[in-house]
Amino acid sequence: MMRSILVALIAIYASPVFAEASFGTWQIDAEDTALFYVTTKKEHVAETHMIPDVFGGLSAEGFLRVALDMGSVQSGIEVRDGRLREHLFDVINFPVATFTAEIDVTEYESLSIGESMVGYINGDLVVVGTEGFVDFDVLVTRVNENRVVVSSLGPAIINGADFGLTEGIDKLRELAKLPSISYSVPVNFVISLVRTQ
Repeated sequence: MMRSILVALIAIYASPVFAEASFGTWQIDAEDTALFYVTTKKEHVAETHMIPDVFGGLSAEGFLRVALDMGSVQSGIEVRDGRLREHLFDVINFPVATFTAEIDVTEYESLSIGESMVGYINGDLVVVGTEGFVDFDVLVTRVNENRVVVSSLGPAIINGADFGLTEGIDKLRELAKLPSISYSVPVNFVISLVRTQ
């Protein structure tokens, strides 16, 4: 049942009909897009995790919507991936996290091929049903006429307490028999946008 809901949501975000209706200008190329975050355990041990399945797009009016398949999380350890899905992200009930924002599309479309600019994006992040405001410094590069790459210029610090994730983090710490897991994580991303019209 959960998988069916997830497939339906992703199909909506990625379908040509949805792209034309809401994201007619730019659509996320999922093959070249990913989000990364770094966890810290036992005070000094840092590990990189990835959410590779990212969908969505940017409308001509500047409305950005990004959907992350939280079930695609990869930590490098299969058992831990399962625990993250079950105890932290609760993917049965919340298979998708979303980020929405409004940006000035004309600034990016005016870039020449090969040119980059520093920008700023702020918007609403929803994880496990909890909404919070986050902002990112970004580097926007015009790769060619029909492709723009947006990457985080530096990590944004996301505090799990702001999204009700502390209980899940404590459960992960208990299962792994660790003295500590940080509630805050630095987040980086690379998003490739392809013109659809």
